[in-house]
Amino acid sequence: MFKTEDYFGLKKKGNYENSSIAMFNLAEARNKKYKNLDNSYYAKQLKNIQEFKKNKGKSVNFRRNMVLRQKAANYKNEIDRIHGEIQQSITKNLTHDLLDKRKSELEEMIKNIN
Repeated sequence: MFKTEDYFGLKKKGNYENSSIAMFNLAEARNKKYKNLDNSYYAKQLKNIQEFKKNKGKSVNFRRNMVLRQKAANYKNEIDRIHGEIQQSITKNLTHDLLDKRKSELEEMIKNIN
Protein backbone atom coordinates (compact mmCIF):
# COMPACT_ATOMS: atom_id res chain seq x y z
CA MET A 1 0.00 0.00 0.00
CA PHE A 2 2.04 2.97 1.21
CA LYS A 3 5.20 3.41 3.22
CA THR A 4 5.25 4.56 6.85
CA GLU A 5 7.12 7.71 5.92
CA ASP A 6 4.24 8.61 3.59
CA TYR A 7 1.88 8.46 6.57
CA PHE A 8 3.32 11.67 7.98
CA GLY A 9 2.52 13.37 4.69
CA LEU A 10 -1.17 12.57 5.24
CA LYS A 11 -1.29 14.73 8.36
CA LYS A 12 -0.61 17.89 6.42
CA LYS A 13 -3.62 19.24 4.54
CA GLY A 14 -3.22 20.10 0.91
CA ASN A 15 -0.11 18.00 0.58
CA TYR A 16 0.51 16.58 -2.88
CA GLU A 17 1.72 13.31 -1.40
CA ASN A 18 -1.52 12.54 0.43
CA SER A 19 -3.59 12.93 -2.73
CA SER A 20 -1.27 10.57 -4.63
CA ILE A 21 -1.50 8.06 -1.78
CA ALA A 22 -5.29 8.35 -1.77
CA MET A 23 -5.40 7.82 -5.53
CA PHE A 24 -3.12 4.79 -5.19
CA ASN A 25 -5.32 3.32 -2.46
CA LEU A 26 -8.43 3.99 -4.55
CA ALA A 27 -6.89 2.24 -7.54
CA GLU A 28 -5.91 -0.74 -5.36
CA ALA A 29 -9.44 -0.97 -3.96
CA ARG A 30 -10.96 -0.91 -7.45
CA ASN A 31 -8.57 -3.58 -8.67
CA LYS A 32 -9.45 -5.76 -5.71
CA LYS A 33 -13.19 -5.21 -6.24
CA TYR A 34 -13.16 -6.11 -9.94
CA LYS A 35 -10.45 -8.78 -9.75
CA ASN A 36 -12.90 -11.65 -10.30
CA LEU A 37 -14.19 -10.05 -13.52
CA ASP A 38 -10.69 -10.22 -15.05
CA ASN A 39 -10.61 -13.99 -14.55
CA SER A 40 -11.44 -15.76 -17.82
CA TYR A 41 -12.61 -18.89 -15.97
CA TYR A 42 -15.11 -16.80 -14.01
CA ALA A 43 -16.45 -15.27 -17.23
CA LYS A 44 -16.85 -18.72 -18.80
CA GLN A 45 -18.62 -19.96 -15.69
CA LEU A 46 -21.07 -17.04 -15.79
CA LYS A 47 -21.76 -17.71 -19.47
CA ASN A 48 -22.42 -21.40 -18.77
CA ILE A 49 -24.80 -20.57 -15.92
CA GLN A 50 -26.77 -18.19 -18.15
CA GLU A 51 -27.01 -20.79 -20.92
CA PHE A 52 -28.10 -23.44 -18.42
CA LYS A 53 -30.92 -21.25 -17.09
CA LYS A 54 -32.09 -20.38 -20.60
CA ASN A 55 -32.04 -24.02 -21.75
CA LYS A 56 -33.77 -25.18 -18.57
CA GLY A 57 -36.75 -22.93 -19.29
CA LYS A 58 -36.94 -24.17 -22.87
CA SER A 59 -36.71 -27.77 -21.69
CA VAL A 60 -39.56 -27.35 -19.18
CA ASN A 61 -41.83 -25.83 -21.83
CA PHE A 62 -40.93 -28.55 -24.34
CA ARG A 63 -41.69 -31.31 -21.80
CA ARG A 64 -45.01 -29.72 -20.84
CA ASN A 65 -46.05 -29.52 -24.51
CA MET A 66 -44.99 -33.13 -25.07
CA VAL A 67 -47.09 -34.33 -22.11
CA LEU A 68 -50.14 -32.42 -23.39
CA ARG A 69 -49.74 -33.87 -26.89
CA GLN A 70 -49.30 -37.34 -25.41
CA LYS A 71 -52.53 -36.98 -23.40
CA ALA A 72 -54.44 -35.88 -26.50
CA ALA A 73 -53.01 -38.81 -28.50
CA ASN A 74 -53.98 -41.26 -25.75
CA TYR A 75 -57.55 -39.92 -25.70
CA LYS A 76 -57.79 -40.18 -29.49
CA ASN A 77 -56.47 -43.75 -29.40
CA GLU A 78 -59.08 -44.66 -26.82
CA ILE A 79 -61.80 -43.10 -28.99
CA ASP A 80 -60.58 -45.21 -31.92
CA ARG A 81 -60.70 -48.31 -29.72
CA ILE A 82 -64.27 -47.46 -28.70
CA HIS A 83 -65.22 -47.00 -32.37
CA GLY A 84 -63.81 -50.46 -33.07
CA GLU A 85 -65.85 -51.95 -30.24
CA ILE A 86 -69.02 -50.29 -31.51
CA GLN A 87 -68.37 -51.41 -35.11
CA GLN A 88 -68.23 -55.06 -34.15
CA SER A 89 -71.86 -54.79 -32.99
CA ILE A 90 -71.61 -58.08 -31.15
CA THR A 91 -71.96 -56.25 -27.87
CA LYS A 92 -75.30 -55.45 -26.27
CA ASN A 93 -77.12 -52.11 -26.40
CA LEU A 94 -76.16 -51.40 -22.78
CA THR A 95 -72.50 -51.66 -23.70
CA HIS A 96 -73.08 -49.39 -26.71
CA ASP A 97 -74.59 -46.74 -24.46
CA LEU A 98 -71.63 -46.91 -22.07
CA LEU A 99 -69.17 -46.71 -24.95
CA ASP A 100 -70.99 -43.74 -26.47
CA LYS A 101 -70.96 -41.99 -23.12
CA ARG A 102 -67.21 -42.64 -22.70
CA LYS A 103 -66.61 -41.41 -26.26
CA SER A 104 -68.33 -38.10 -25.52
CA GLU A 105 -66.35 -37.74 -22.27
CA LEU A 106 -63.08 -38.27 -24.12
CA GLU A 107 -64.00 -35.76 -26.82
CA GLU A 108 -64.66 -33.18 -24.08
CA MET A 109 -61.27 -33.95 -22.52
CA ILE A 110 -59.55 -33.40 -25.88
CA LYS A 111 -61.29 -30.03 -26.27
CA ASN A 112 -60.17 -28.98 -22.78
CA ILE A 113 -56.52 -29.89 -23.48
CA ASN A 114 -56.23 -27.67 -26.52
